[in-house]
Amino acid sequence: MKNFSKMGATIEYGERVLKEELKDSDDDCIVLFEYGGNDCDYPWKAISENPNDKHNCRTAPSVFEKTYKTCVEYARSMGAKVLISNLPPLDSDKYMDWISRGLDYDVILNWLGDKSMLYRWHENYNRLVEKIADKFDISLVDVRGAFLTAHNFKTLISADGIHPTEDGHS
Repeated sequence: MKNFSKMGATIEYGERVLKEELKDSDDDCIVLFEYGGNDCDYPWKAISENPNDKHNCRTAPSVFEKTYKTCVEYARSMGAKVLISNLPPLDSDKYMDWISRGLDYDVILNWLGDKSMLYRWHENYNRLVEKIADKFDISLVDVRGAFLTAHNFKTLISADGIHPTEDGHS
């Protein structure tokens, strides 16, 4: 097993690494993709300081979807079996507290409209991931469902509101 995950990685990073590392494969090669959480992130400091400026997320939804599809097609063309994991859900309250550390909480909240916008924007990327899995008839690793149905959800998501805790990884 080779793990090419990296903190802060976006689908564009994934595409670069995929094409560098996967030159051909045998029948046992499985490529598991899980992207979207970093792609949908915004420049929170810039938003806090200049909320009236135009702010883009790290990877626009259309670029995210196109690049993800390119990755799937490339992995398959190299003979790999592809799996896709959907995204663990974020906790809007924790995430809002995390992204606004040292910044103007109220300015960021006003720019968002409401805290649940964080969840909705993240959910939009999750839906793109699930749509890609469906379009390419790829098995979906439903990580999200396990989190959403857990009665102890708050203990499964870390203080940053987006990454699983040790129990969440279990």
